[in-house]
Amino acid sequence: MMPGNTMFYERSMKLWENLSQDLNFNVMISQRGQYNLYHSPGQMDAARRRGNVMRAHGIDAELFDRAEVQHRLPYLDYSQTARFPIHGAIYQSRAGTARPDAVASGYARPADSRGCACLPS
Repeated sequence: MMPGNTMFYERSMKLWENLSQDLNFNVMISQRGQYNLYHSPGQMDAARRRGNVMRAHGIDAELFDRAEVQHRLPYLDYSQTARFPIHGAIYQSRAGTARPDAVASGYARPADSRGCACLPS
């Protein structure tokens, strides 16, 4: 929640979302969303603040209580004896992953066409 971080991360997300088009190569980005779980009332308070900052900057973030997390992720341990009790979560629907080998190949192709000897022979 340092000044500038929110917009830095949002700009980074937009770069990832357009990377396949920019490189003309499928980097296999998969935006399936991300849940950040919180395990104490104090962490939930911090999550509320973080989510409010994100939403104030137009970034998607949804805060879920324990019941909603359990509805969405029923396979987690919600028992009273859980090592890390789940109090809630922030969900970011645009978060995801990209295949590292595809990203490397996507950058290597134009570098190779410009004479960079970065591909194994």
